[in-house]
Amino acid sequence: MTDKAAPAAAPAAGGNKAAAAPAAGGNKAAAAPAAGGNKAAAPAAGNKAAASAPAGGAIKAPAANNPQPEINTATMKMLGQTTRIVNRAFKILNLLTLLLGVLLSSYWAYASGRYVSEAVFFVQNTDTSGSGDTGDILSMFSGNAGNKTDQLVLREYLLSVDMLKKADKKLHLREHYSDPKNDFFSRMWFKSIEIEWFYRYFMNRVGVYYDEFSGVVRLRAEAFDSETAYQLASFLVSEGESFMNRVSHEIADEQVVFLEKQVDLARQELLKANQNLLSFQNRKNLSSPTAEVEGYQKLILDLEKQKSELTIRINSLPPALAGGNQLALTLKNNLEAVETQLSRVRGLLTSNGSTALNELVEQEQLYKMDVEFKKEIYSSALTGLVKGQMNAARLIKHVSVIQAPSKPEYAMKPDRIYSFFATWITLFLVMGMFQLLKAVILDHVD
Repeated sequence: MTDKAAPAAAPAAGGNKAAAAPAAGGNKAAAAPAAGGNKAAAPAAGNKAAASAPAGGAIKAPAANNPQPEINTATMKMLGQTTRIVNRAFKILNLLTLLLGVLLSSYWAYASGRYVSEAVFFVQNTDTSGSGDTGDILSMFSGNAGNKTDQLVLREYLLSVDMLKKADKKLHLREHYSDPKNDFFSRMWFKSIEIEWFYRYFMNRVGVYYDEFSGVVRLRAEAFDSETAYQLASFLVSEGESFMNRVSHEIADEQVVFLEKQVDLARQELLKANQNLLSFQNRKNLSSPTAEVEGYQKLILDLEKQKSELTIRINSLPPALAGGNQLALTLKNNLEAVETQLSRVRGLLTSNGSTALNELVEQEQLYKMDVEFKKEIYSSALTGLVKGQMNAARLIKHVSVIQAPSKPEYAMKPDRIYSFFATWITLFLVMGMFQLLKAVILDHVD
């Protein structure tokens, strides 16, 4: 065994043989026996290790290079660029928010001051019957103060367009509120603006509120100087008082006028009924048929009495005197005269003619009943007039001022400190929301 050449193959265990290919360039490769009868892989050309053959004798080709690292790099570049864009966008938003805060803070510092004049009043009735015995202010408000409807009617009048026109005519509110000396955002932009926009601006400068707990009305008027604010509040209170007095007096006057007309009508009817009664008595030449009848009735009673007495005397005469005695004749003549007179008087009372006293009495009773009826109507009308006047006096309302319009000395509006902190707190909250939105976006990008 002195040959220098290496053996081509070594016997594999279990009878299998391993094939070996000589390496290019004179290098040798030793074939290793595969355990369990597998063949050993031959070395690759160019000093590279050959891939071992799998079981079964099949040999696979070498795998191609994997391009996955190049895809990950491109994706990371795109994600990084998107992240930078998102950060830059939210940074710009934060800067704009800070700039807005600086501008608003500057505005609150240099905004035109507005003076506020306030007044407190309530509508009160003149009726004091329902006030009770407590005597406190709250019972006065609840008992004698006008109800909620009166307070709300007054509020609506003070905030009406008519009131705005009256105030503008007296105080020249257009010139005041559109004065260019005041800042652009607080003043009215144009003097000759339409009434609708002027009214809307007026509603932002004047407030009238009804306090349901105490039953009072609170008024607030704003202006760019103290004197105008005071004059505006005073004018509104004065006009409100005049309005309530005028309305209540109109209602009371209408009620009283109606009752007075009814009284005049009832008086005319009563005079007419009395005139009819007098005319009837004058036509019949009787002052009072009823009195005449009463007199005749008394006369009839007297005649009946005389007749009874004469009859008794005649019947009581002795038989010797019952014949042609002078006394008996006299008594009989008197009895006949009494009967004749009695018949004549009864004929006056109950004759069939139109001049019978009973007919006259009936007609007179009708006239008197008409007079009495008209008199009762007139009396009721007078009573209603008196009660109506009293009720009208109780229903009269007037405005009682609890706090007169104040003359401000310091511009309370705008509330600079509150507005400054409220602005920055709000902007910081907005910036915090921006950060949360940024975090959500970046989370989805990743």
